[in-house]
This record gives sequence, structure tokens and C-alpha cells, in this order.
Amino acid sequence: MDKEQFIGFFKKNNRLILVAILAIIIFRNWLAMLISFFVFFALGIFTIKISRIVPHISIETVTASSILMGYTFGWKVGLIFGIFTGFTGYVRASQVNLTIIICSLLMGLVGVLADMFKGMGMAFWIAYLVCYFIRANLSFFLISKINSNFIENIMHSYVESLFNMVVVIHFMVIFHDILLNFV
Repeated sequence: MDKEQFIGFFKKNNRLILVAILAIIIFRNWLAMLISFFVFFALGIFTIKISRIVPHISIETVTASSILMGYTFGWKVGLIFGIFTGFTGYVRASQVNLTIIICSLLMGLVGVLADMFKGMGMAFWIAYLVCYFIRANLSFFLISKINSNFIENIMHSYVESLFNMVVVIHFMVIFHDILLNFV
């Protein structure tokens, strides 16, 4: 596109372009939330599917993303994201059982907790770690009531949480810092 075509396009569509720019400026919070929701939804579905395909490896990122969404956009978004994405991912990857329902509800709960910790003035990374600590203990306690396999419960409750508390936290802190520019 040369200079004359660009000027002609702008003259022809100047009101539409200005309205679009104005809408992006006014609704940037909503736009950032929707883009984040869809990006982390796709990432969460993918990691849950990988975790189900490869035995004894659990790298789900829905809980971490739910913490980020709850901390950044509020408890309602964190709750909806965690439950919807978690349930959708687990249903698509395997059959529904009580363990999957508990895991999905815990994914929503950490989104609510993250917003509560933000309200208390906690930094994101501290809220993230506290949410994961609470999630790991609740997950172990609740799933132990359903599944009597102690080793499997430890693996899915604490090892998965430890991976997210040591590795995934760095990516979530980067995403949080990026989102702060738009919210």
C-alpha cells in the first residue's frame, strides 16, 4: 500500500477508524480481560490435555491462570474462569467424576482468594504462593476422602502445586506485569 492509497483509505474511513481507536481506548480493560481469558483458556485446555495423555505428569495451568485472572480482574472473573476452564478442560480430556468436580471448584476458589489477598494489599507473587498453598492442602484433604491411594493424592496435590509454585510463578508474574499496563 503506497502513500496515496493509505491517505485515500483514511479519508474514506476516517470516522470508522476514529471510532475504533476511541473504543479501544475506552474499553481497553474489557479488551485486555477478554484477550487474557481466551489465551489462558486455550493454554489451560492444552495443558490439561497433555497432563491426561502423559501419565504421572501434571502441568495444568488453569489454577495459576485463575489466580492471575482473579487478582487482576476481580473475584467474579477468577471464579468463572477457574470453574469454566477447569471443568471444560477436564471434561474434554477424560470422563467426569467427583475428583474432577472438586479440582474445578478449587480452581475457581483460588481466583476468589487471589482477589481477597489483593484487597488485603498482598503483592501478586505472595498471593499466588498463598493461594497455591491453600489449594494444595484443600485438594489433598478433599481428594483423600474420595481416593484412598495416598501416593497418588500426594503427587496430584503437592507435586503439581510445587511445580506451579517454583516454575509457573515466573511466567504468571511476567503476565501480571504486562496486564498492569492495560488495566
